[in-house]
Amino acid sequence: MGNSTWGMLAKSADDNETIEQAIARLILAHEEDAESHLGVGESLQSHKASEIIDHLANSIVADKILANQIYGIHFDTSKFLIRPAFESVDAYNVTKTGVTSDVQPAGAGRVLLLPGSTNGNRVAISCDLESSFRLTQKNPCLDFYVSDGQRTANLWFGFGSTNLDNSTQGGLFFRWEQSTKKLFAAVRYKDEVSPYTTYLYETEILSYINLQGHVLRIEVDDINNCVKFYFDGVLEHTHDFVVGKVLTLVTSFSFVAVMASGGEVGYCNISNLQYYQDI
Repeated sequence: MGNSTWGMLAKSADDNETIEQAIARLILAHEEDAESHLGVGESLQSHKASEIIDHLANSIVADKILANQIYGIHFDTSKFLIRPAFESVDAYNVTKTGVTSDVQPAGAGRVLLLPGSTNGNRVAISCDLESSFRLTQKNPCLDFYVSDGQRTANLWFGFGSTNLDNSTQGGLFFRWEQSTKKLFAAVRYKDEVSPYTTYLYETEILSYINLQGHVLRIEVDDINNCVKFYFDGVLEHTHDFVVGKVLTLVTSFSFVAVMASGGEVGYCNISNLQYYQDI
């Protein structure tokens, strides 16, 4: 009974402030004191004095950084980075089938995939990277913005050759299915010896979506031996690499569009692409 009424007792015979009120007042004063915990050896003093202020990974977001505060010396030079402007596609591997199919540079970091209007028409563009490396060795990451409609074409985006849509080729990729409007995260392993069997692991991550106006990202995590698929910055799927299965030696990232329903001209606009990996 004493415990339930102790806080209601007056602090002293000549002060009717209760003990509970006094405690609350002192806590508030402490919280409002800008000098709290700044004494030698206390928590905030140690925090301010540390050469490196440690935070959780990815916990510092862009809107917490003042404009004009990031300079060249702050950039991480341990990464190999590509941000293509797409003023031209001459330096890329481009394939196209069908009279009206095309891949067109749109400038300002944009490229258009135009498979035309005939069912089965196909276009693809890929970028050669290092001579060869395993996807699990250098933590590659690819992200890009899909800014225009793709109403009539099936799409593949990710790590692999220009034949990313070919079931005999290995890779890590997103696949968008035109007929169902579903987005899949896919990993296709490929044996390195004859008969070069492939093994596809595919997971539906979103249904009935239009890809227009979204950011997609594929991120390999070498430490945790997995690949992560993000949609608009949200982690949608993690694939743990399968023990005993081999990821092919991949030398490029690719974008492929294949017409799925004729009539309306299919197209897809890719922009703000960036690729980076460990050096």
